[in-house]
Amino acid sequence: MEFQSDCMEVVITMQEGGFSATIAGTIYDECEQYWNDFNVISISHCIRECSFVAHELATQALVGKSSLVWIDDPPTFILQMFVRDVTVLSNE
Repeated sequence: MEFQSDCMEVVITMQEGGFSATIAGTIYDECEQYWNDFNVISISHCIRECSFVAHELATQALVGKSSLVWIDDPPTFILQMFVRDVTVLSNE
């Protein structure tokens, strides 16, 4: 399993075992508990311009106060963002 984040603080904290003395410490602790459930897991940094889909999904979840699950086709409101993210990645 591989995770990517555009937040370097998250990447470094999780690479170093999930300990943080910041206000987000309890969130990192919980992430570390889930992290340990996987046999092989890694986290890496990606540039913000490659994470528009993740940003939009998170925004929709906050605004709509609901979750969204899809099995085959992604929601139509993120299709153009998929194209943009892939284009940015392939141009790196």
